[in-house]
Amino acid sequence: RFEVDLSEGVRVASMPLPEYLARIAAPGAPALYLRLPLTRDLADLGREAPIETFCARAVAQRRNLWIGAAGTSSDIHYDMTHNLVAQLVGRRRVTLFAPDQGPRLHPFPLRSLNWHHSPIRLDAPDLDAFPAFRDARRETVSLGPGEMLFIPRGWWHHFESLETSIAVNCFWVTPRHVPAIAAARVAWTLAAMRT
Repeated sequence: RFEVDLSEGVRVASMPLPEYLARIAAPGAPALYLRLPLTRDLADLGREAPIETFCARAVAQRRNLWIGAAGTSSDIHYDMTHNLVAQLVGRRRVTLFAPDQGPRLHPFPLRSLNWHHSPIRLDAPDLDAFPAFRDARRETVSLGPGEMLFIPRGWWHHFESLETSIAVNCFWVTPRHVPAIAAARVAWTLAAMRT
């Protein structure tokens, strides 16, 4: 699962790809979730899925390769950009919450700069600590090989790998979103946040 630290953002660790692949293949290994930015030398990997067709009006794009062993999951969060996910291998369960469900997800406080993450564990919600979550409306879909999912900016979501999973995604910004994205990036930079 993603772990959010209120002072540093999402916890990450870097390692060589062969080490990562060996670690997730080992029996009883921890479920590590890999995000590899597809920039420069790795840009061709992103062409496995024709996502650029859907992001044609973008003023900025960021593509990533995601690999997760069975059992890996994200936290509940939303992105400040549109997100198009193309599933290449394996199946993932995606749980979506509309933007108006945000208050029921008990997001981290604005002053933490993690306001777009929820502390609720979807697999074991603490309804005593987060009572409004009981009434949160959600949609759950299964994403399989060859399928794509568009997640508009501001939609809360949670990914769970049901089996070893490989996906490519594209975050992109349209001209009208530039001011909000710029303001958030300035805030994160000033606070030395990693997201």
